[in-house]
This record gives sequence, C-alpha cells and structure tokens, in this order.
Amino acid sequence: MNVLYLNTANNTFNHVLAIFTRTSEPAKLETDASAFVGSGLVLREYLGVPLTVPSSLIGVFSVPYESSDLSQPRNLYAASATGQSGLSQLVSFSNAAPTLTFAKPALTIPYTGAAPTPALILLQGPSVSTPQLQQATISAAAQSVDLTGLMPSTTYYCLVFVPTYPITGIKFST
Repeated sequence: MNVLYLNTANNTFNHVLAIFTRTSEPAKLETDASAFVGSGLVLREYLGVPLTVPSSLIGVFSVPYESSDLSQPRNLYAASATGQSGLSQLVSFSNAAPTLTFAKPALTIPYTGAAPTPALILLQGPSVSTPQLQQATISAAAQSVDLTGLMPSTTYYCLVFVPTYPITGIKFST
C-alpha cells in the first residue's frame, strides 16, 4: 500500500491523509507526492466540501497491505519502527479527535496534555482551493488560537493537526 501523509519538519505531525493500492508496485517508489496529487491532495467529503492539502506538505511511503487501514486512514499516523530511521508503519491514534469551537477571532482546540504541543491549522476560504497555514502552540492552559486575516461575513473551513490526535475540522463563519 502507498501512504500519503502530512510531511512537516521534524516529522512532527505525520497524519495519514490517504492510502491507496496499485495492481503492481513500480521497481522504485515515487518519492515526491506531487507524482500522485499534482499541486495538492483534495480531501473529499470532509466538512462537506473538497479541501486541498498542498503537495509541498505531503510525503509518500509504502507499507505492507492491511485491509483495515484502507477504511480509516484519517485515524492513523505514520511512524518509524523501533530501530529504524525512516517511516515504515501505520499506527492508530489512541486519543479521539478533539471537538473544535470558534468564537471570533479565536479557534479553541481542546487539549489536556501535560506539556505544550504544536498545532498546524489549514484554513480554507472563501476559496477552498487556496489554503492558508497557521502554526500555533497549545496547552491545557492555552487552548485558543487567534486566526489572522479573516474576512468578515465569510465561511471558512479549517483542518487541525495535533500530534497525538486524529485530524479534526470545523466549518465556521465570521
């Protein structure tokens, strides 16, 4: 199976975005996700609209076939097996996706971890084909993130990636 995942610096996130199979694997696996997704991967049926993750944020690798992984890629993350440096396996998140809330101008990401953790926010709207990225650090004491550059009276779609939680999203209006 081939895995498309959120590929960020230091492998902070590694959320699986999509999994696919082919009738036969090439002799050498593609190392650039744009070979599969062009300028971006469209996540269909997420928040009711097609949302795009730019190809610059997507990595690709191969794992052995596991039919149960095909049905729930967004509940998985890419990880390195013990003693290996590269990504080589899929692991299920042990936490449930947090429920996001928005109260202008802040997005609240419930988080109960002991240490602060990074969050990556992919914000799309009014044109869902042009995503904006915002990085933040959240903690149990500071769960709100001010979203910058929002236009008034506009609908936005937001995907949030937090290292130990599945992908979650919210649709909101300003």
